[in-house]
Amino acid sequence: MSRFNKHCDRWIDISITILSVLGIVMVTSASVNQSGAKNGLGAVGDMLKQILFFVSGLVLTIGFRNIFKTNLLKKRFLFVVYGLILGAMVACRLFFEDINGAYGWIHLFGSFTLQPSEFAKILVMLILAYYMVDVVYAIQVSPNLSFERKTEMLKRKKMKCLYEPILACLVIIFVCIFVQKDFGTGAILLGISLVCFFTATNQFYKPYQKRLFTLICIGGVVVILAFPLVLKMFDGYQQGRFASWLNPLIDPTNTSFHQANGLIAFSNGLIGRGLGNSTQKFGYIPEATSDYISAIIFEELGLLGLLLIIVPFTVIIWRMFYYAYRVKDVKAKIILSGIGTYFFLHLFLNLGGVTCLIPLTGIPLLCVSAGGSSTWAAFIAIGIAQALIKQYHKEITTQTH
Repeated sequence: MSRFNKHCDRWIDISITILSVLGIVMVTSASVNQSGAKNGLGAVGDMLKQILFFVSGLVLTIGFRNIFKTNLLKKRFLFVVYGLILGAMVACRLFFEDINGAYGWIHLFGSFTLQPSEFAKILVMLILAYYMVDVVYAIQVSPNLSFERKTEMLKRKKMKCLYEPILACLVIIFVCIFVQKDFGTGAILLGISLVCFFTATNQFYKPYQKRLFTLICIGGVVVILAFPLVLKMFDGYQQGRFASWLNPLIDPTNTSFHQANGLIAFSNGLIGRGLGNSTQKFGYIPEATSDYISAIIFEELGLLGLLLIIVPFTVIIWRMFYYAYRVKDVKAKIILSGIGTYFFLHLFLNLGGVTCLIPLTGIPLLCVSAGGSSTWAAFIAIGIAQALIKQYHKEITTQTH
């Protein structure tokens, strides 16, 4: 195993392992609900599935950390993967039933499902890294060209280096939000895309980065001022989530039942009720093993449980941006920034949603919440990051010798 871990960041490996072990323990505990309490099969089955996802995730991360290189990013490969993921996302809406109002899952067999949009989060980082480095450097506009030829080349560069990658990201975000009805995942895709776009260092993007930043600021003010009108763009159940966020006690026996009980789970003091002693998992909180698992963790383990979530996530996020700042390869810089944003948004949207700091979006806690797609995507992202970190350390070692 030392051969696989050489030059990698051990703090990232330790952190992802802590999260995964916590996930196995807490998914097992949260699965002992009213049906599982009768025969125990529900908890055992969920525990075995989570162990399977963890072990297979380790295989994925070892594979990616040893084979991934930024020079492998090619347009044909990226858009074959893009077509497969986008097609699978549309198929979720056309051929499969929704889960809590969202059409994000392909139902395979038994209780196993696949969520293609989880892998789209990694894909947008790779697409933007390829376009904003390889493509933009490949299209050079010589100052010696005639005015007409220079204008033509600038238009081509703008189309290839700006419009194509932005359109690719916007299409997948649009499908996620308006076709799959999954606003939370769409928000994460948008956040990752924005951070990757602003991370690009080529001078070609500087004016567009400034314009986009100004547009975001103006858009934020408009959304705040016209919030009631913006709210009407969403479906009824999504509007209900906004209402419950603004007032979790607006209807504690009906529309805000889950938000109110989630807050109750966070009111069990600093030491919690003890492992396995949650009461909220017995039908009071929905998706106790996934979206609301952080509430169950705090209810049972108190502040220690919350630290077992926040500290490993913080270490992973910090290390991603630490290396993103230091690597010279701009593609690696963009990807590492995207992965750091990916982990941050999952942490923020999950904890913020269950504590009513922000509207509930149904975002899982990576490697802790039950689910194969989010766990596999997280381990793939870690594998890619470790591959880039390993390359960075090799370059530093070569320079020092």
